[in-house]
Amino acid sequence: MTVVNVFERLKLIRKALHMTQDEFSTILQVSKPTISRYETGDRCPDAEFLQILLNQYNVNVNWLLGGESPMFLDEYSDNRPVSSLENYEEIKELLEMLEIPQIRRAVLVEAEKLRQLFGHLIKERLADKKENRGKKKSMMG
Repeated sequence: MTVVNVFERLKLIRKALHMTQDEFSTILQVSKPTISRYETGDRCPDAEFLQILLNQYNVNVNWLLGGESPMFLDEYSDNRPVSSLENYEEIKELLEMLEIPQIRRAVLVEAEKLRQLFGHLIKERLADKKENRGKKKSMMG
């Protein structure tokens, strides 16, 4: 059987992990019917789901997008996915490849929300670092 789409690859990931839809759905924080719909292509996964999937199971985004490379990254790989704006771009590319336009649009809206959240979190961390540096300087001076 040739894997031709992301939906089938989601099922292959679950099977490779020797998990039922129920177990998979619990860990990925969605309902069992949602997993079923993702696997059959009746529903498009949202950005949050894909982010959790990539990070929780160290799924190789290149494999998920196009079936290239191994399914899972080596846990010590430099290419290990992390919660970042770079992952947002990879997820966006994945979502753009999906074939259901009305669902894809809704998912891209969710992906944009995720990008904005990451941007906000990064700005907060930078502000905290700047504030901490200011406190250290005032304590020393």
